[in-house]
Amino acid sequence: MRVYLAGPMTGIKQFNFPAFFKYADQLRSEGHEVLSPAEEDIARAGNEFWQHSDGTHTNLPPTINYRDCLRVDLNWIIDKAEAIALIPGWEKSSGAAVEWALAKALGLKFIYLT
Repeated sequence: MRVYLAGPMTGIKQFNFPAFFKYADQLRSEGHEVLSPAEEDIARAGNEFWQHSDGTHTNLPPTINYRDCLRVDLNWIIDKAEAIALIPGWEKSSGAAVEWALAKALGLKFIYLT
């Protein structure tokens, strides 16, 4: 199944990327095709912006535009997703809430990760 991975990023140490990596690996081990926005962001901007030694960097680098990120993510959900997997804390994220609402409107399956 093609699964979009949604969860909180903004304001979280390392943008919560370690959680995105963990859950993407878990879903792939179950046989799913996964779009992880963390991996997409790294593809666009590289690893440097989230891998600060103190782990506290939470600002987007100048090479990343939030609108562009959301556009890519929402288009993938519309064009390809069969399900959306939600990382704990997703309900506190405005971006993940939009992704959830879109998935609901499209009638996608939901996977609530623990």
